[in-house]
Amino acid sequence: MHSLHELAVDDNGQYHVMGYRQIIEDHLPLLRTQAEPMELEPSDAYRFDADLFGLLSYHGYSTNHHYVIERVNRYTSPMDYRYFHPAPLIPDLQYVTDLHQFYRGQRRLERKREMADQED
Repeated sequence: MHSLHELAVDDNGQYHVMGYRQIIEDHLPLLRTQAEPMELEPSDAYRFDADLFGLLSYHGYSTNHHYVIERVNRYTSPMDYRYFHPAPLIPDLQYVTDLHQFYRGQRRLERKREMADQED
């Protein structure tokens, strides 16, 4: 299983790189205030005990959002989810998408600057 500090290399999607994760960490207070509890049957909660990512995938949440949902719920591992916890909180996923677009735009600007610096 992955931990909070693990860096998965995904330079194309950039959902799992440390820079994007830092933006998510910086926005957690706001993400938490906007979050709503997930609709969850007790049988699903029990079935996916200690498997937050399995639960989220089963309910159709993109793997791109798993880390964000994990952190909004103050988990540092998907195994932290337990069936007897309250239903996981789901943040405003449009806001999360906007944060991701912001991060990608920042990365593009950084690359352009690096290329310009190399040409000089």
